[in-house]
Amino acid sequence: MRRLKIIAGDLSSSEEWIDAVAEAAPAKAIFLAWSLSPDVYTLVDVNLSSLQANLHGIERISQVGCDHFIVTGTGLEYAPKRDLLCESDAIAISTPYTACKHALHSLAATYLENQNAKLTWLRLFYLYGPYESPRRLMPWIVSRLLEDQEVPLTAGRQVHDYLHVADVAAAIDKVVDSDATGVFNICSGQPTSVRQIANFIGAKLEKPELLKFGAIPDRQADPAWIVGDPRLFADRFDWQPSYDLESGLEDAIDWWIGLR
Repeated sequence: MRRLKIIAGDLSSSEEWIDAVAEAAPAKAIFLAWSLSPDVYTLVDVNLSSLQANLHGIERISQVGCDHFIVTGTGLEYAPKRDLLCESDAIAISTPYTACKHALHSLAATYLENQNAKLTWLRLFYLYGPYESPRRLMPWIVSRLLEDQEVPLTAGRQVHDYLHVADVAAAIDKVVDSDATGVFNICSGQPTSVRQIANFIGAKLEKPELLKFGAIPDRQADPAWIVGDPRLFADRFDWQPSYDLESGLEDAIDWWIGLR
């Protein structure tokens, strides 16, 4: 049975937590932290701060003996391609977020190789589910519909790859129980449009007439198509999502409603 110990601290300032981590003597470390709320993820300074904090944390934790780091990247690292994105596809830097994530991958890989430590880089695509920021798309739609407010949306043509957060956690758990290294996509492989998501929520809450598609323009930073190929990870770890989109959205919507 695994035990969980919460150690509070700021990655950018190891003095707050490094002694407690050293005492715990972890064999593996999972790095998930990044500032990624909808209003700041395109800002240079915020992403640079996240990059520096992660590098500092990796350095300090490696110094206390941890030799396997599992770090999350993003499907947004890939160059645009209207097909399933696989791990060997080209990388493109389009925003401060993707630039800093790609820099973290490169720098962490170089540093950890010199430390004889391992790195597993997990490219996450679009997550959703319980505890999601209320400012993100799905909980925002739910909130407005529950308040009988109109929901101004783009035309909803963007096609993304959505995966329930519980399936993401299960995937990471598979990596923790292995010595696998390298780059893996964590995704569903299922193309889903923003319009499909909104229509499902509208139908579930019986208020489809409040969805106003085309009321706002597309955001420049929002890719028109980004769908990952999950086969490398699925085959290597014998993993598949437990939620399809419908059951995952049902679960998430019920959780968001329960907060009210």
